[in-house]
Amino acid sequence: MDNQPRVEPGRNVSHSHAHMVWVDACLQALLDARCLVMMARELGHEQDIPALQAEIDSLSKVVNDRLWSEEDAFYFDEYRDGTLNGVKSVAAYWALLA
Repeated sequence: MDNQPRVEPGRNVSHSHAHMVWVDACLQALLDARCLVMMARELGHEQDIPALQAEIDSLSKVVNDRLWSEEDAFYFDEYRDGTLNGVKSVAAYWALLA
């Protein structure tokens, strides 16, 4: 994915995170939290599940409210100013797992 221009024009694509909200990082964290819930159940750590579920709910809201474009029917990265970058990146396909 390093050949996709996901940061704002004028930023160094190799050395700048551009203070963006990255769709792949958010969706990977969401998948991780769901896996942790399953692990907690299996290991008998039921007391940990509410905090994990709260994180899942919060992160799902961020992803769906801020990173989804209804017009494009696609998830995008979000620039620092709150606009979506419009690059249809393979990163969005983490949503199929998360």
